[in-house]
Amino acid sequence: MKNIIIIGGDKRQEELNRLLLVEGYRCIYINSCEKSKTDLKISDNDAVILPVPVTKDKETVFSSNGIFSYKLNDILSLLNKTNLVFGGGFPEEVKDYLAEKHISYFDYLESEEFTLYNAYLTGLGAVRLLNGSSGGDVRGKKVLVTGFGRVAKFTAQSLIREGCDIYVSARNNIQLTEAECIGYKTFELGKISSFLYIFDYVFNTVPHNIFSFEDINHFRGKYFELASAPYGVNREYFAGRDTDYIDGGSLPGRFLYLSAAKRLAKLTLKHINSRNGGD
Repeated sequence: MKNIIIIGGDKRQEELNRLLLVEGYRCIYINSCEKSKTDLKISDNDAVILPVPVTKDKETVFSSNGIFSYKLNDILSLLNKTNLVFGGGFPEEVKDYLAEKHISYFDYLESEEFTLYNAYLTGLGAVRLLNGSSGGDVRGKKVLVTGFGRVAKFTAQSLIREGCDIYVSARNNIQLTEAECIGYKTFELGKISSFLYIFDYVFNTVPHNIFSFEDINHFRGKYFELASAPYGVNREYFAGRDTDYIDGGSLPGRFLYLSAAKRLAKLTLKHINSRNGGD
């Protein structure tokens, strides 16, 4: 298995292409629409690497390149059972299609190793985002982190090293207890409306609408969206104060793509070697 095509993505996939070339693989990196789908010759490649995430809208392959717009279904139609497909966060209908066609795939986001490291990089990226958006010293600033899963934990950990005053809000009492034991101030998510006005910054990791229009109307700080769709808030609630809403999507690809690509390469090579009968 030596021929690999990498389609779409961001700087992580660009760097992954370079790393795999160094390892001796014959790689093609496609992140523009200069080639028609019939020229991609996907079936000539042993492995097909799609982005993390594979798609954000369930229609097009994700790319940070604004001119790239390959349809996911067009790419899928070119696959066959000789291909090994990689990507992060395959939609369930795509998994069903691949299974039906007997096409093997590896989902990076189903790897505990990858999701843990990706959460760690997201936490580091959140600090980069904050420092780039704050315009000043963030020490002593009151910061709310909503949720307390992997991303929230690493985000809170990174922010406290910056000297921020961290509060955690979650529905799960076990998570709240864990946060409290670590030393964070906590309160239940259902009480968020009563406390929101005190915060300078909010980092949301909950992929559900938990903030109402009234909440945002009373919140005068900056909101950082780290969650996936449907997100923690309707962005339209920030109409007229767009600079207070900061998109925190794909932070590893934006700020720490070299580290992220190394982890992607490690897992990709491990899975390819396993398929080839190696260790």
